[in-house]
Formats: sequence, structure tokens, C-alpha cells
Amino acid sequence: MNLAKTERAALCETLRSMSPDAPTLCEGWDAHSLAAHLWLRESGISRIAKAVVTRGDSMDAATAEVKAETPYLELIAKIEAGPSGASPFRVPGVDKAANLMEFFVHHEDLRRAGEHPLPPRVLSDEMESALWKALSSSKRLLFRKVPLGLIVATGAGQSFAVGKDFEATVVGRPSELVLYASGRTSAAQVEVKAEPTAARRLADSLGL
Repeated sequence: MNLAKTERAALCETLRSMSPDAPTLCEGWDAHSLAAHLWLRESGISRIAKAVVTRGDSMDAATAEVKAETPYLELIAKIEAGPSGASPFRVPGVDKAANLMEFFVHHEDLRRAGEHPLPPRVLSDEMESALWKALSSSKRLLFRKVPLGLIVATGAGQSFAVGKDFEATVVGRPSELVLYASGRTSAAQVEVKAEPTAARRLADSLGL
């Protein structure tokens, strides 16, 4: 099963249920901004490259431009339809490999933001297993700025190490560990076993 495809559909359903100005966990971004980012990342790569080369703009600037010119519901429909044009995400297998964590994290950015955040979803064992695999394979990238030795564990016999001279252990379900590693440290439901100073250093290094 392509779980990235399943999560894409769930994410789009949540986007449709919210107003364009709904808050997200990404500072400065509302739901419309998030939708613009998702479409741009997947189907607007040439547009990003052109903006950077010709104007020196960042991806944030390109995202703001897409948001300004494309209605919210239209963007959601485009995301739901999948990558278009010459997008590398159209190559067989790329969507499944590259989008699962992206869609999951941004889905929770919507669900857990605001004054009344929604609780974590109950995910299937298959989904949790896939997220653990994705997290493990991306650990060097996600934890590249961590200034201390770290153990990441599910509490069910799965773990990996980051660095050495371990000062902290983070325990949680794979889905929550993905959120923590992606900088959603205040929203992720994990247990951080560390001295207070080490815990703060760890969270700060993963901040959005």
C-alpha cells in the first residue's frame, strides 16, 4: 500500500475542513500558506529554481507568491491530484519514498495548532512502522544540528543512536518521534530523558 497516497488524501480532507487563515505549527504560515508550500515543493520546482536564480528569492517568497495568486480550494485540488509537469515526484516510487513524512508532519501542523489542538490520531501498525523506517533513514539529516549524543527509541525494542557520549534519550511512538525530530518539539507527545539543560539544548537544535 502507498501510505503516502493515503496520507495525501487525509491531509487534503483536513485542509478542506479548515479555513484558509487557520493557524498551523509553522510560524507565520496559515493553512493557505501551507497548501501553497505543498504544491510548490512537489509541482513547482522549476518555478523555485527560476525565482532563486533570477531574483535571489527564497522558497518562502515563492510560497507567498503562489498563495497570493492561487485560491485556497484550487491549491487543495492540485495537491490532491498529485505532482504535475516535469516534477521528479512523478517518477515511480518517489512519491512513496519522499512524501510520507512530509505529508504526515504537515497534516499534524494543521491538526495540532491553535487554541484547541486535536489529539494525536490512532494510526495503524503499518503506518507507524513506515514512519519509523522513514525516520531511521533520515536521521542524519533531521538530527544534523543536534549538539549532543542522543538515543531515539520507540519503547518497543526499536532504537537508533545519534552521535556519542549520550546525554539524552527520546522515547515515543514513531509518529510522535517524527514530529519531534521535525522540530515540532512542543506538540510531539514524547518523553525526553535528560538533564533540563540538555533537554533544552536538544529542543532548541530541532526548532522550526
